[in-house]
Amino acid sequence: MKNVFNILMIVVAVLCMFTAQTYAGTGRSTDVSVVYGTASYGNGTGASLGNEWKLDETLAFRTDISYIPFGAESNYTRVPIAVSLKLYFPYAERFRGYFQLGGEVSFDSWEYTYTLPGFGSTKIQEDKTRFGVTPALGTEFDLNKEISIFFDVREHFIEDKYDSVSLGLKYNY
Repeated sequence: MKNVFNILMIVVAVLCMFTAQTYAGTGRSTDVSVVYGTASYGNGTGASLGNEWKLDETLAFRTDISYIPFGAESNYTRVPIAVSLKLYFPYAERFRGYFQLGGEVSFDSWEYTYTLPGFGSTKIQEDKTRFGVTPALGTEFDLNKEISIFFDVREHFIEDKYDSVSLGLKYNY
């Protein structure tokens, strides 16, 4: 039943990503990024896919889905889905900073195998769904009218909290 709920949550999030454009006005963009996460349980490099709908020149609505595997010994994987608002602060014509704040639901899986001499191996696995808040600070630079690059730092206030840094490429429709 838990897997059905998780799949349903992912389907709903993806549908929100593609239908929210109806409620936005002045522009849409899609981005991909490399994400580096760091936490007490390990570090990991993953990927993220995001969609953004501008509500006006300085405010945007965003949805993001990421995949971040943490740690070498403990196989800890997070799949966070975030919905947020992004406030832009223009520096120059093609360069701007931003503050982003949103809610996050994270589907987490943790797996560890240990061996006791003479007793064999034991595998421990746990899956959890967690909720939290994620503020971010970042900067974005337009390479041209359609392509931008961005960099941001996020603090994930969630059970088993973590920090992440993203470097990405954005396509503006």
